[in-house]
Amino acid sequence: MSTTEHLLLTGSTGFIGRHLKSCLQKNYTVSTFERSHGQDIAHAEQVKAAVAGKTTIIHCAAVA
Repeated sequence: MSTTEHLLLTGSTGFIGRHLKSCLQKNYTVSTFERSHGQDIAHAEQVKAAVAGKTTIIHCAAVA
């Protein structure tokens, strides 16, 4: 992978996601999908829009 890779990270405000995002941003373009931003992983249209154009998806979202 290189900086041209565009990743989608769910759960980036959680413990693991927050640290993972920090590491990934050093080498990749990272977009996030967050419940705290009004996004809902169970809403198909929101997910479809979020994954468009992404080369990799890392799913760390969980119900806390």
